[in-house]
Amino acid sequence: MKRYISMFLVLGATVAAILYLVFTSGNNNREIILGEKVIKKVPISETDINTGQIIDATQKKDIKAKEGYRYKVYIKELSREGTAGIARIGGMITFVPNVKKGDVAIVQVTRVSRTTANAELIKIVKAAEIKKDKKEVAVGDVYDVTIEQKSRRNPDKDGVAKIDGLVTFVNDTQPGDKVKIRIVEKRDKFAIAQVIEKSAVEKIEKKEVAVGDKYFVTIEQKDRKIPDKDGVVRINGLVVFVPDTQPGDKVEILITERRPTIARAKVIK
Repeated sequence: MKRYISMFLVLGATVAAILYLVFTSGNNNREIILGEKVIKKVPISETDINTGQIIDATQKKDIKAKEGYRYKVYIKELSREGTAGIARIGGMITFVPNVKKGDVAIVQVTRVSRTTANAELIKIVKAAEIKKDKKEVAVGDVYDVTIEQKSRRNPDKDGVAKIDGLVTFVNDTQPGDKVKIRIVEKRDKFAIAQVIEKSAVEKIEKKEVAVGDKYFVTIEQKDRKIPDKDGVVRINGLVVFVPDTQPGDKVEILITERRPTIARAKVIK
C-alpha cells in the first residue's frame, strides 16, 4: 500500500512540475526538479506550444512552418495552375487556396513536407488592390494599333505593337502600319495577334504613280532645296516633293506632276 502511495506522490509531483513549467513565464530555460535532483531541462519559446497566437510571417524571417500553427502571410504570387496562392513562412513555400496575389491573410498550416507546406485560409486581413481601369488582354480581344518596331525573330515579316505595355507580335506588318488586330495567343509576357483589317494609311499598293492619284503618306525628310518649306516622301521608290510639309507630317496628297524619276504633289487633307 505504501508503495502505491509513493508512486502516486511522485507522479503527482511530476505533473505539477510540468504544468508549472508550461504556464509560468520568465527564464526560457526551465528545469523540472524533484527534491534536490534535476530531472530535465526544457527550453520554452513562443512557437514551442501553440496557444492560438498568430505568428507574423510577413515580418519574421527566422521562423518555421509547423502543422496546426497560424501565421499572417503575404500572397506573393499564384501557382502555375492558378488554383492556390503562394506565400513564404520563413524560407518555406506555402500553398494557400482561395486567395489572390497581393492578399494579406491569416492561415493555418495543415501539412509540412521537406520543401513545401500547405495551409488553409482562416481570413483575409487585407485584400489585394484591383486596378479596374486596365482590362486584362485576352484571346479574342480586338484592338486598333500602330506597329512600333520590327520583330527581332522575323524582322522581314512581323511587327510589334504594345497593348497596355504588353508586347504583341503581329504577322505581316511593318513599323508605321495602322491595323486592327485580334489576339490569338496570350502568354505571361507577350501576345500574338493576326491582322483583321488594314488602315488606308498602312502600305501603298505597288502600282505606277500617275497624275491624279491620291495617297495617304508620312513625310520622310526635308527638300534639300527648300528645307524650311517643302518635304519629301517616297512612293514605291519614287521621290515625291510635297510643298508646305515637314518630316513626320501625315497627310493625304494628290499627284500634280509626274516625271521619269520624280513627282510633285499637293496636300489635299
